[in-house]
Amino acid sequence: MKNYFFLLVSFFLLGVKSQEIPPIKKERLNRFFSSKLMVVKNEDPFGSYNEVLVKSMEKIWKLTPYEVIESSEFEKKMSNPNLSFLYLSEGEYSEGNKTARMNLFNLSLGNRAGKINGLQDVILVPLNYIWKEEEDQESEFLYKVPGLLRMFQYVLEINKTTPEISLENICKQNEGNLPNMEVWFLEDNVTNELKNNSVDLQKYFKGSIKLASKEEMMNAALNGQSNVALGYCFDPGNNPGFYYLKFIISASDGKVLYYRFGKATSARDGKFSISDLKSFK
Repeated sequence: MKNYFFLLVSFFLLGVKSQEIPPIKKERLNRFFSSKLMVVKNEDPFGSYNEVLVKSMEKIWKLTPYEVIESSEFEKKMSNPNLSFLYLSEGEYSEGNKTARMNLFNLSLGNRAGKINGLQDVILVPLNYIWKEEEDQESEFLYKVPGLLRMFQYVLEINKTTPEISLENICKQNEGNLPNMEVWFLEDNVTNELKNNSVDLQKYFKGSIKLASKEEMMNAALNGQSNVALGYCFDPGNNPGFYYLKFIISASDGKVLYYRFGKATSARDGKFSISDLKSFK
């Protein structure tokens, strides 16, 4: 899959460099709630992203009026400061002499300059790293789309009542939820001890764990399945020195229950592990 929009300076690394994911600025939040959301289709006519996106918006989105537009319309409309935009992009960042590319899910505000890099981000989530151009990138992130929409909606709503609340404090507010839920992970997103049940998981986590398929995870978020939590990873794999992000949300309402990020020192760091289970509250 080829994404049409490319961010020269991307990811939320200005925040990551200081080891904090920056909260949504109050001024941007107010502008967003006063805007009409343009939901931008991807240019790839053969992928499933557009179908999943439109279906997810119809079932999930309640916050603001929205309109689905083609990617060609995005460039014409992005200079309108009264509009906001939900779209896929590609971005890159460098660590030392290495550069990483990634797919990103963006919620941004229009800017009179009319340039993609001039748009003001409200929320920006990295989806997956792109290490090989020929890889099927869409399958790496498509299942996340409904869950991320629920998460976006939840984070925006809580910021409306508690402006500029940090993600860390959001998770603190939601402590006590995870042990009462079944937490779903992809098999590829957990370390071997979780995958093979080689340890007594109940020693570390009183809830239950399921290794689910991408389709199961996508449908759980799409249908708002109760008592299920979904674990997502942005994992650099065997590329130490690059950043990872892993987080867990409620499938029913997008409530953020857990997150960790940092710079990977091994291939394990970007996956869910016993260390994460010990931190679940």
